[in-house]
Amino acid sequence: MTEQDPPAPPGQLPKYLAEGLPKQDNETLAEAREYIEELLAWRVRPVEEDVKLFRSESAVVTEISKKRSRRYLPDA
Repeated sequence: MTEQDPPAPPGQLPKYLAEGLPKQDNETLAEAREYIEELLAWRVRPVEEDVKLFRSESAVVTEISKKRSRRYLPDA
């Protein structure tokens, strides 16, 4: 790479990104970099966070189901 040539894209980068990224302005590239960093951080977050979220969502669904069941059960 010389100063006049842009850096070569990684070999595994999809063609649409390898060809499209160099066409973007600096602001868009900076925003893309920020998004990529956030996406990577999200992907490598501890599994425990997913488990907590799942348990929380499951509790809400269970409570809603109980309320709906009570609505349709005849009074004893």
